[in-house]
Amino acid sequence: MRLCHNCHTPWDAGKPKPAPKDSCPACDAYLHCCLNCRHHRPSLHNQCYIPNTEWVGDRRGMNYCDEFEFRITKPGGQEDAQQQAARSSLEALLGADPTPGPPNSLDSLFSGGASTESRPKSLEDLFKEEE
Repeated sequence: MRLCHNCHTPWDAGKPKPAPKDSCPACDAYLHCCLNCRHHRPSLHNQCYIPNTEWVGDRRGMNYCDEFEFRITKPGGQEDAQQQAARSSLEALLGADPTPGPPNSLDSLFSGGASTESRPKSLEDLFKEEE
């Protein structure tokens, strides 16, 4: 399903991609823009999966990119089989509980198992000479 990046209204005009000046009927946002493109990756150079595309200053604005392909979104946010397999393997690797408890306290991490009574309480205690 092709959805507007701004209001998530479905777009189906019977053609594979919108013209550069086509806009969403609900919110009037441009449809032929980087945020609707399947190649848009904010973490990559030029924010595009295709490395030789031209720089686009406004990712929400219209552009004339020849590489544009509308991002296909599953209705209702459903994951496809490949995403489900990846998620289940990640859960198997990291553990099934997605909200792990708090880490061990810093005292137990830095004490090396020593009790709190045997550790120095201040910097002076650490460097004072034994009597």
